Formats: sequence, C-alpha cells, structure tokens
Amino acid sequence: MQLKPSTLTNIVSPFGVTGALTAKTFSQRFRTFSVHNASGACSVTVNGDVMTIPVGVTVNFDAGTQHGVTNKFKHNSFTVTADDCVIIGTL
Repeated sequence: MQLKPSTLTNIVSPFGVTGALTAKTFSQRFRTFSVHNASGACSVTVNGDVMTIPVGVTVNFDAGTQHGVTNKFKHNSFTVTADDCVIIGTL
C-alpha cells in the first residue's frame, strides 16, 4: 500500500543539545534524532537497546510512519551518556 504525502501527519519542532551528558533521558515524543560523538565515550539507549557510538560517527534514528498519526518511537524516549556529543532532532 502506498501512502499519499497528504495522509501523513508530522509535527516538527527542532531541538539540540551539545556537550557532556550523564545518562540524560529525553522523553519528548520525538520523530527523528541524530547523535554525533565528538570525542570520548558515547552510548544511546532506545527501547532498552544500547548502542555505542565511535568517535567521529553520527547515527541517525528515524521512527516509522503510520497512516493518519504522527510517527514516533515506541517508548517516546531515549537516553544518552556521553563525554562530548551533539544531538539534534525533530519532535
């Protein structure tokens, strides 16, 4: 089944955080986010799964779409622990 662009609903509000984070949990109802590890250790926990991001790497996370609703991740939160990172996304 192919969805027409007019049937998808997205609310876009950009946000950004930089620097050191000690297990900071973002509980916004986010649609997408990217985490860039500038230096040191960096890990991201989404839906109970932990991903370690190497230095210099950016990882993009994107929620799937569903007809007639705002697409967002299942538990609507993610946790980042990092020495020096950049997080950007849309809510």
